[in-house]
Amino acid sequence: MQGTFEAFEPVLAGLLLFGVVACSTQDETLGLRVTPIQATIQPNGSQLFSGSVMDTDGEAQDDLTLSWVSSNLEIATINEAGLATAVKEGTVEIMASIGETSASAILQVSTKRPPEITNVAPFEGEAVDLTPCLSEPCPARPSLASVGASFSFPGEDILESARLLLDGVEVASDSDIVFTGASEGDEASIGYSHLLELPVGYHQATVKAISQAEKSVTYTWSFTIFIADPKN
Repeated sequence: MQGTFEAFEPVLAGLLLFGVVACSTQDETLGLRVTPIQATIQPNGSQLFSGSVMDTDGEAQDDLTLSWVSSNLEIATINEAGLATAVKEGTVEIMASIGETSASAILQVSTKRPPEITNVAPFEGEAVDLTPCLSEPCPARPSLASVGASFSFPGEDILESARLLLDGVEVASDSDIVFTGASEGDEASIGYSHLLELPVGYHQATVKAISQAEKSVTYTWSFTIFIADPKN
């Protein structure tokens, strides 16, 4: 299941046609994520995208070079450094790749900035290793402490509320949920801090946010939890 956006603003109508807005495929040695996963700029504006490459132990691979591609050069171009430049209004997919591994984000070119999801954790398609450490020192693992997302709203608008659903069930807005940013400007985040309590296997997460100006955004993505056999 690949990450999908829903936004209830006219300028984002084209976004829904994409269906796929963030994806990642992994070979046996590398994982890749692109940030931000969604961005909006005006025509003639620019946006710098970056990619993080990790091996199976979660160690960053800083000496590798990514290739960048825009799905529609008539809307936005992108150079070898990940700098996208807007040409005209529309929506494009920005993809980074290295070998057989790739990940993508969505760039919206519009004179109006809609709500944006800036990052999610675990990232789309990630396999989270919760194998107990049986040796000292413990090797680095791509384990995460929570499931959630960060997002922003434009201009003077601020976030009113946010919801997080795991496998179709809303996480209760009590001690299980961490929510920040409702009155701290346009940056906010929501997260469920009990990843270890989720069962092994495939999971789907959805965040839904609404601002005080009644602008809404929804994003859905998937990840997998596994525990390896410590004898292997």
